[in-house]
Amino acid sequence: MKFQHFKILFLATLIAIFGAVTFWICSPNLSSNKNFGEKMFPNLSAQINDVTVIGIETPFENLTFEKKENGDWILLEANGYVVNREKIRKMLIGLSELEIIEPKTALPEFYPDISVEDRDVSGSNSTLVSLMNPSGEELLKLLIGKKTQGVSWNGQGIFVRIPDMLQSWLVRGYLDVYAHKISWFDTLLFHVNESDVKSIKITEDSRFVIYQRVNELASLRPVRFSDYQYLNTASYIQSLSDTVSDLQFVDVVQTPADLLKPSREVLIETFTGMIIHIHVYDMMQKSFISLEFYPEKTAPISIDEQAKMLNERHTGWLYEIEHEKQSAFMPFLKL
Repeated sequence: MKFQHFKILFLATLIAIFGAVTFWICSPNLSSNKNFGEKMFPNLSAQINDVTVIGIETPFENLTFEKKENGDWILLEANGYVVNREKIRKMLIGLSELEIIEPKTALPEFYPDISVEDRDVSGSNSTLVSLMNPSGEELLKLLIGKKTQGVSWNGQGIFVRIPDMLQSWLVRGYLDVYAHKISWFDTLLFHVNESDVKSIKITEDSRFVIYQRVNELASLRPVRFSDYQYLNTASYIQSLSDTVSDLQFVDVVQTPADLLKPSREVLIETFTGMIIHIHVYDMMQKSFISLEFYPEKTAPISIDEQAKMLNERHTGWLYEIEHEKQSAFMPFLKL
């Protein structure tokens, strides 16, 4: 046998052995752990639609989600602001599909190594998830710890433990339980393409400046202004355009009854016929905005319906925006 043929045969044998070993490791039926591949919560799939309250306790903050009759989920710690329904759905499905890989430590002194210690333990890094039905019955309670990766179980591994039980487990699945409330929101306040913006008018007291583009392919440029002390550089206009087309919030609060006059106002007109009115408030060394939407007189019915939907979502709320976003709404120089 030629050496080249022998080398090919040897490599083929190695590949076959590797494939067989990989199949043996990944197959639940061939695993040495009798629980491998079993659902951690086999009854949860049938109970997902019964979940109406979700509690999440993290090292950073505690969150309580409540399901409304229309199917929306709200966050009580955000005064009932609506959260992303799809993120809730994915978390519930992720919990129902967790599969056991193997048992881990049952000794409390080792819980911190995989972050499955009780939440009331000093310095605990675990996350506690609780699911309840409309009757207040607890459907699930689970401590979620560190994540890990491993070829042997063909996916993402997560260390977990059921409270009041000593045994911890390594399970596999895809589970996103966000630790901060902002991660549960749809933070994009509205969607408008940069090229759709027809004009932007910024007003502060008696001063104003209007930036406009003549068509969708043109660039914004100043066309009217109360005085010459304003920003008209290409970099500023681009930052203004970028902010309008990607305006996201970092926190949300209910509009107080004693809200003062806004510091500035931004009026955006689009080529689609939507008008967006932004009120900017400077409070507590932070910048907040409120939003109003309405269609132009000649706008199609779809724009009218979109404006109503956006007003329904945003009326009664103040949104905190990042400082750099707020700076884009400050074109005026000192007189």
